[in-house]
Amino acid sequence: MNEGRRALAEHRAPIDALPVEPTDAAEVVYLILEDDLDESAARKVFAALLAGRDDDPETIAREEELLQVAGRDELKPIVEKTLDRHSKNVHRYKSGKKSLIGFFIGEVRSAFDEEGAPDPKLIREMIEDRLD
Repeated sequence: MNEGRRALAEHRAPIDALPVEPTDAAEVVYLILEDDLDESAARKVFAALLAGRDDDPETIAREEELLQVAGRDELKPIVEKTLDRHSKNVHRYKSGKKSLIGFFIGEVRSAFDEEGAPDPKLIREMIEDRLD
């Protein structure tokens, strides 16, 4: 992770001098891959680990309210409902007005609280899979 490299450069220390256990670093990566953390949230969790916080990454993310509450399974019906509700814009999108993707992403994200809003990259991917 870039955060780890940055910490090594700042402290001019070998990798084994970082206060982050390899299993914790791996868990941060796993949380990203599982769409539980976006990259911004992962940086915050990793920064907490670098600062010496002794909790595991998932606990840090939960306590700091950084976990994304919606993954693919939870998002699918919301994406479907949003696209069904905006059928005219779906037609315009399919006719070449690809900039409407931002509108669709915003509509899906508005179904969630600000802190629990899902990753826009995941929403984009799901919308594009459905429409392209």
